[in-house]
Formats: sequence, structure tokens, C-alpha cells
Amino acid sequence: MLSLFALVLLLVVPSSALASRSVSGYLIYCPCMGRFGNQAEQFLGVLAFARQLRRTLVVPPWISYGRPGAGIDLTPFGRHFNLTKLDAAHPVIDMRQFVDKLSPALWPAGSRAVFCHSAREDGTCQAKVGNPFGPFWDAFGVNFDRDEFYGNTAGSSLGDSESWQRNYPSNRWPVLAFMGAPASFPAQPKHLGLHRHVAFNEEFLESLNLLMEANDLQRPILGVHLRNNVDFSRACGTLLPQLPAGAGLFSSYQCFGPSSHLGQLSMKTCVPDDATILEDVNRLAKSLNIRTVFVATDFDAKLSLMKKAAPEAVKFVSTQTLGTDVFQDVGLLTLADAVLLNCASSLSAFVRRSRDAAGRPSNYLGLAGATGWGHDEL
Repeated sequence: MLSLFALVLLLVVPSSALASRSVSGYLIYCPCMGRFGNQAEQFLGVLAFARQLRRTLVVPPWISYGRPGAGIDLTPFGRHFNLTKLDAAHPVIDMRQFVDKLSPALWPAGSRAVFCHSAREDGTCQAKVGNPFGPFWDAFGVNFDRDEFYGNTAGSSLGDSESWQRNYPSNRWPVLAFMGAPASFPAQPKHLGLHRHVAFNEEFLESLNLLMEANDLQRPILGVHLRNNVDFSRACGTLLPQLPAGAGLFSSYQCFGPSSHLGQLSMKTCVPDDATILEDVNRLAKSLNIRTVFVATDFDAKLSLMKKAAPEAVKFVSTQTLGTDVFQDVGLLTLADAVLLNCASSLSAFVRRSRDAAGRPSNYLGLAGATGWGHDEL
């Protein structure tokens, strides 16, 4: 039986509604909040917003960060994901193509407004102040000539599409450019169904298969996502005691539901301790006769810990030992036979949505075998 979470992916946004091609105007934005997982959560909301406004979505690249002070890296959406499949759901165009080919006529320099909710201290949006805002727009040669504060109009609510269309019709506003994503974080439950249109492309899937072959990653494979760097651990430790009853943190809805009606995020599920990791990994490894454990992490893979109680035949690899990037990590976790994800992580939430769309099960560290929001086990 399909889980409720999986049914959300299938039923919340009817394909017939998404397939409308009657669009006019464009929507462009900077995905300037957080790393890949956060950007992907907000992407669903932006896609829904573009659909509501009947505008073509200008798909930005993903932003990633190197060492402090090293600037940003921009990865085109189409390098890993299927832009054609996304376009079949709602009209989209790659940002580089839009800026280079269409913007000189549709959105020429000298007439570019940027949208934000309200003015900052200096009376502007400060749309290009700081990192990644300035470097992002500079990468496309975009400067803004004036600021538009949509909080001052009847269209101040992003969900009020009629007000937006009335106040900003496409014949006078062919391009709506936002300094950040016009969407909430985490994603609204009603937008999760859009994820089924965010699919890996065939070239990237083939590269993942070659990666597994080259490193002898034999199935069954268990993927583990450890989110345990200092910043994340500190955020969990600081924010969890302050959460009111029923409130979630980051993407904890994937385990406890949008209103935490299935339970409350704890340190055990936000930053699982060594005992929890060892217990959960060994339980799945033994029950599924796992041959390879892949640990995706931004900090400590804890491979030595996991090897202590595992059979010698099990091979352990990680982000560090394979030299994978975030997209390869997400891809390998999505293709694994089983996974142990992090309840609070938006990257884990992306993997969960991708696995649900593909009919693959997901488990979570610290949930003692339960599989998260909406599953029959809960």
C-alpha cells in the first residue's frame, strides 16, 4: 500500500492542471537561501507560484559554496536533472538561455526592477548586497534599476494569484525578478507533489551507475545520511529546547508531519548519537544482507564506528572516500536499496521525495525502524 507521503507526491498536483501551456511572462529569482537541500525545498514553492501566475519559470542554477571567502559555484539545473520533463509539467527555461537570448528584448538593461517584500534600512531591496546575492546576479551580468516592494500592494501574499495578476500584469511586467525565492521554507505540503517532475536525467543516472561499478559498490546497498557538522549540531541543540509544542524544525515534517502530530523532533533524531547510528545501521544491514554501506555526509562519516559490529564482507564507503559531490551523494542515496536518513535535513527530505516517487522505501536514524510521516507503520 502506498504511504500517505507517497500519495501526496502523486495526487496533490494533478498533471492536467500542470500541463497548461497558456502562460505569459516570466518569473526569475535567486535561490539564495542555504545549500542544495534548502534550495530544492523552495524550488517546489517557486514552481507552484509560477504556475499560479501562469508565467514561464526561469530555472536558476544551484548555488554551492567552497571554503569561506572563495565565492560561489553555479551548477546548471540541466547538468543533473531533466529539464525537458520539468518543462512538460510547466513551461520553464534555463536561466543562461533566458538572459543571453530573451532578456535583451524582453527585459533590457535600464528597465529591470527587482522584487522584495519590503525595503531595508536604506530604502532599497539591497538585492545584490552580500554573498550569494551579488555574485549570483553578477554571474549573469544582471543589474537592477529600481526596487518594487510587493508588500505595499494588494498582492503582498504570495498565494494571492489574482492580486498578483491584477497588480503586475504580464503586458506591463513581462518579467518578475525576485531577490530571493518567492516561496516558503520548508516546502508547503500542497507543493510536495511537484517533486515528481524533478527527475535526474539519463546522463547523470548513467554516470552514477559507472561510479558504482568503478568502486565495486555491490548490492544490496544501504545509504546513510549523516548531518553532523558543528553548525547543524549547534542549531539542533540551541533551537530544539525553544520549539513550542507542534512546531517543527527545518524539514522535520518528513518524520513527524507538517504540524508534528506524529511526534516531536529530538536530539536523537536531529543529530543521532553513535549508539543510535550503530544500532540502526546494524539492524538494517543484517536484516537486508547488505553488502555495501554508503555514508553521505558533510563532516564525519563514522566509518570506523560502523565497521566494529558489521560482518567483514560488508564494504563501507563515504562521501570522502569516493570523492563525491552533493549531487552524486543525493543520487546514490536515491538509488540505494535502503536508506537511513536524517529527520531534520532538507537534503534527506529531497532524497525521501525522490525515493517515494520511484517507489523505494526510506527509513530514518533514531526512529527505531519507523519510516516517517504518513507510512502505515505509524
